[in-house]
Amino acid sequence: MAAPQTQRIQVGNLTTASEVQLRALFLAHGPVVSYERTLDAFTERPGAFVYIEMEPAHAAAAIKALNGHRLGTGALTVLAAKPLAGWAPEAGRRPASPQPRRIVLEATPRPSALPKADA
Repeated sequence: MAAPQTQRIQVGNLTTASEVQLRALFLAHGPVVSYERTLDAFTERPGAFVYIEMEPAHAAAAIKALNGHRLGTGALTVLAAKPLAGWAPEAGRRPASPQPRRIVLEATPRPSALPKADA
């Protein structure tokens, strides 16, 4: 038996919203399969984005009903999340970090890395 398909939803513009508040909002539109809050890459504090997974029919209803919903000091941005195709943690990103880290590659080898010519 195949596992049920889910839709990943990105919720942004979170300032003071707690997990309990967000789960309550989304549970009104159907069961929440998973909840993941990003962490700020520098402070390790909860970031401004949450990813929620729901069944596609419930996700569509939640996106339509909650996009622009006022929660705390601002209006939520709720949309279907883009797929994570091609994402690789070993390429300089941590799983909880929404921003890639800067990787500096040297264009030419340093003189100390070049083989020494025989005299």
